[in-house]
Amino acid sequence: MPAKKQVTREKIVREAFALVREGGMDALNVTALSKRLGCSTQPVYLSFRNMEELKREVLIKIGEFCNGYLLERVEGVPPYKAMGINYIRFAREEKHFFQEVFMKGGNGELVSSATDNAIALVQGGTGLTKDLSARLHAEIWLFVHGVATALCTGYLELSDGQIGELLTDVYKGLTLRFEGGI
Repeated sequence: MPAKKQVTREKIVREAFALVREGGMDALNVTALSKRLGCSTQPVYLSFRNMEELKREVLIKIGEFCNGYLLERVEGVPPYKAMGINYIRFAREEKHFFQEVFMKGGNGELVSSATDNAIALVQGGTGLTKDLSARLHAEIWLFVHGVATALCTGYLELSDGQIGELLTDVYKGLTLRFEGGI
């Protein structure tokens, strides 16, 4: 009977995820991963055809992790605003993940899914048509992404209170415009 595999595919992905979290995708290589796993490079090469396959698995795991961030409830905050707050928090707290997913385009499926959810929240909260809700969301998200990117790169520092006020101002202003008030 062959020996039981000590380093599983799941363990490799978990440790690769941790490496990327600490140092970005550039930190992920077979040598660093093997060292972290405490094994030779052979288990990595036996589990994945190449590094691109491993990176795809890591991006899927990052996407699932990010999705948890975006959908987390914020007490006393409407769900759509909470998404914006959480997106900015993700950029601030998980810089390498944010860069891979939202600045380098690493997980289009996550972005598409989050956009669909956000548009539904806007439509439900405003009563606007789906098309107008999509336009409103696109304009707000450009602002939110700009703030998140500025925080992620260290260009800007804002308190949670300032972020909340900015999001409220942008949302109220754009909602008023799309509802025909300006």
